Amino acid sequence: MKITVQRRLAIGFLIFYITFYYVWIIGFQAHATWLVTGGNLLHLVAPFIASLLLFIPVTRVKDENRLYWLFLFLGCISYFIGQVVWNYYELVLNIQTPFPSIPDLFYLLQAVLFFTAIMYKLKLEFNKFESLQYQMGVLTILLIVMFFSLEYLFIPFFKTTYSLVELVFLLAYPVSDIGILFALLVLNYYTVFKSHVRILILGTSILVFTHIAYSFMLVTDSYQTGSLIDPLFSLGIFLVGMSGLYSESSLKNKIESQNRHYYTRMVFPLLITIVLLLWFVLHKTINNQIDLIDIGVLIGTILMVIRIVIFRLENDDLLSRKLEELHLAKSVQKGLLPSDISNESIGTTSYFKPSEELSGDLYYWEKINEKKYGILIIDVMGHGLSSSIISLSIKSLLHGLVTKVSQPSSVMTELSNHMDRMFGQADNPYYFTAIYILVDNEEKKISYVNAGHPSVLWNEKGKGVMQLESTCPPIGLFENSPIVESEFRYEKSGRFVLYTDGFLETVWSTQTKVSCLEKFLLEHEAKDIHEFKDKLLSKCTQKTEDDKCLVIVDIKK
Repeated sequence: MKITVQRRLAIGFLIFYITFYYVWIIGFQAHATWLVTGGNLLHLVAPFIASLLLFIPVTRVKDENRLYWLFLFLGCISYFIGQVVWNYYELVLNIQTPFPSIPDLFYLLQAVLFFTAIMYKLKLEFNKFESLQYQMGVLTILLIVMFFSLEYLFIPFFKTTYSLVELVFLLAYPVSDIGILFALLVLNYYTVFKSHVRILILGTSILVFTHIAYSFMLVTDSYQTGSLIDPLFSLGIFLVGMSGLYSESSLKNKIESQNRHYYTRMVFPLLITIVLLLWFVLHKTINNQIDLIDIGVLIGTILMVIRIVIFRLENDDLLSRKLEELHLAKSVQKGLLPSDISNESIGTTSYFKPSEELSGDLYYWEKINEKKYGILIIDVMGHGLSSSIISLSIKSLLHGLVTKVSQPSSVMTELSNHMDRMFGQADNPYYFTAIYILVDNEEKKISYVNAGHPSVLWNEKGKGVMQLESTCPPIGLFENSPIVESEFRYEKSGRFVLYTDGFLETVWSTQTKVSCLEKFLLEHEAKDIHEFKDKLLSKCTQKTEDDKCLVIVDIKK
């Protein structure tokens, strides 16, 4: 039978069952024997059907959620056994069920099993820190309700009539249901697929109301089988069982982002702690003695402090894991950068220093064939994680791109298309500056595209320094922006100095940094590439928060 059909049948039967139950109770008010017999037999139906409904997910669910449904199933079985023993007292022994007695033990066990199920569900749905926080919150509410009830409701009015054991049972019923209800509300608040949780909340809410009414009817000696609250017990238990028909949706539960619930996990517990402390101080000042409610408040305050500490530990653990992940990502990013080239045609070296763990700067060189080399440097807008993701996406294209379409204009056009595909529909434009240089040793020709990048310096021996200035806008800044390529020829060996603006900000304190760099390049053109780099890095005395990247390329022939 399809699950939707089962749900409809269960809803239809529930309406008929509760209606018939009330008709029986109202109709046989004047006939005590029929009222008690029919009422007790009808009361058996709800936990029996609920157990059958919960047995469905117990057999169908194969993952760790199965234990959750098993606890709920055992809770209904316990309630059923308690009702069987209750019926034995009233229908077989023909006496009124004493209080407390064996049925009360099974009824209380039902509440314990339900509570265990929900706490286990919290453990499954949240990580260990989140689960502990919410469990501490549930226990705090339970303790405050329990001590408040003892202090102001039960002990003042009934301490001369009821024993301690009787008071425990009277208090345990509503308090345990309140704990279950609060835990369910927490679960409902933080989950996406909530059908079965909402049914449990409805059923538990009915049980809370019914158990409170039952406890007060007991202490006022006004309860008897056939009371108008009896069908409400059945309704609550039946709804708990019906949640088993929605077990498929519960398996798809996903916890929502916790960042936007910061106030419920940190601010709210902190406010509760302050309120509890204020209560304790004021109550102690007025009464000049410590009562049960004060003990409950103190314990609740301690639990709230523990919860806040757990939240702090969670944040520390999260920060540690994120830093570890960033460190790993940094190692991966650094490992993707090319190794130096040193042969008879060309020599390369570099300096790379992110402002954070990850960088938006990227450099790349590729030996296209025996005579051609491609050199690229990129500076993605911003720095940190977002810019590094863009630079890594670009890096994944470069090998195939540079070897397939080596001309600078073609390479830049493909990179522009890539940015448009990735971020063309984004609200905020993402772009990068870059320069790609193609060196052709055979034809002694250098072709390049400078897309809004700081001027690259080229020093050919005996001819002075030349700036390779911008030939087109940054890539991704404008849609369908033109890609303009330029070229020149060389005769002798020379040296390229490529850099990002972050590196340029660190050298010299003067405003004419490029002029200083030109002068430095001329003064030290005789030094080998590594000695030149070390000498240049010694000039990096200015601090900057931007990524820093330097590439030096020697064209040897």
